[in-house]
This record gives sequence, C-alpha cells and structure tokens, in this order.
Amino acid sequence: MKTLVSARPESSLIDTPYSSAHRQMWRELFARQLALLPARGCHAAIRATEALAPEIEELPCLDRLSAVLNERIGWRIVPVDGLIEPARMFHLLADRVFAVSQAMRSVEEMDFAADPDLFHDVFGHLPLLLNPSYRRFLEGLGRRGRRATPWQQEVLARLMWFSTEVGLVLEGGELRALGGALLSSRGELSGLERREVAFEAFDFGAVASTLFQVDSVQDRYYYLDSVESLPHVLRHFDVEMRM
Repeated sequence: MKTLVSARPESSLIDTPYSSAHRQMWRELFARQLALLPARGCHAAIRATEALAPEIEELPCLDRLSAVLNERIGWRIVPVDGLIEPARMFHLLADRVFAVSQAMRSVEEMDFAADPDLFHDVFGHLPLLLNPSYRRFLEGLGRRGRRATPWQQEVLARLMWFSTEVGLVLEGGELRALGGALLSSRGELSGLERREVAFEAFDFGAVASTLFQVDSVQDRYYYLDSVESLPHVLRHFDVEMRM
C-alpha cells in the first residue's frame, strides 16, 4: 500500500526548500493532470480540485495549506519523509490528519512515480478531502484501523487501496477516476486502456481478498456506484469483521 516510515512531529511542519526546477515541474504536472480531469476524473474529483486549485496550482506552502484545510474542514497535514507503517497512518487519519510526502518525483517519473510524492498526495488526495463522504471514509478507516488486528488492518488497507488510490466510479455509463494514484498520474490513467486490464464492481469480499501492486500499474480495478457509497464499504467491514 502506498502509505506514507518516518513522520515528523506536527510542530515541525516546515517547508522543504524546492528548486526552481521543482516548481516548474509542478506547474507542468498540475496543468497536465487538470486538463485530463474533465474526461477522466469523477465529478467529485473535478469539483473538489476546482475548489482547491487556487491553493495548489503552484507548488504549495504546506503550512498554509494545512491551515486552509483546518479552517475549511477541520483536517490538518503532517509531513513525512517516506513510507509509514499502516498502524501509524490509521492513527493519523482517525485524528483527521493526512500524511503528505515532501519528496518530489524526478523528471523521468513525470508520467508514473512508483512511490508517493508531494504531487501525488496534494493533487490526488487533498482536494477530495473537501468531499464529506470521502473524508468520512478516511476518518472511519482510521478509527477502525487503530483498534484492529493485523489481519483487519490488512483488509482495511486493501479497501483503501482499491478505492482512494486506484478506485473508479461509474458515472453515466463511464468509468472515471477517483483514486489519487490515478488522478495524479498520466501513466496510471493510460494504463486503464490496456486490453488485459480487468474492471469489476466494488465487492467487499473480492476486494478484501485481492493483493495489490504498489510499484507498478495495476491489472485489476474496482469501481463504485458513487463517492457517496464509500462509507457503506465500512459498514460491510463492520459486519464481516464483527467490529
């Protein structure tokens, strides 16, 4: 799972000094992915990205962005240097804190970055926090995850992966991107067009038993009826796992 090894204390939320090349790359990535949204993104992602665009069209100041999110929806950002354990991630989500990598992808990774980076987290996830169903789902994952067994945490990780990372939504007969890995990556979006890719309706049993690939384009995707159905996934979890 692309969970974001070491999280700094929240009091140390400071901005990494990025180069002018990083800032130019950000502008190019933002413009490119924004242009893909009308045709490929789900409606909730389009609306949310438009709403947060003034804060993220340039490489953002994370301190300011955290303050904006806290004022609007009561969520905050904590910077991370790499991958963090799922248990830590669940505790953060339960407290309405989203981990954001401060690393930036290389030029060679413009189309597809195997590891989560700043653009993936900010463009792919933070706008959708403005959607009540999306953030309720993440907070619910966190609350369950911090009191779950290791196996239950693995199931929650799979539910999260196949929804908020590589999930799709069926809208008007079309499959549109919901997951942050899709929304922030031209390469991942292009991967949806491969002939060997399988698409299935989001089913708790199927998703809970499916392993996922963290460092390559997926060969199987699941789609939801709507973003508003995300909280219902947790109800299935409560029943099946007797939480």
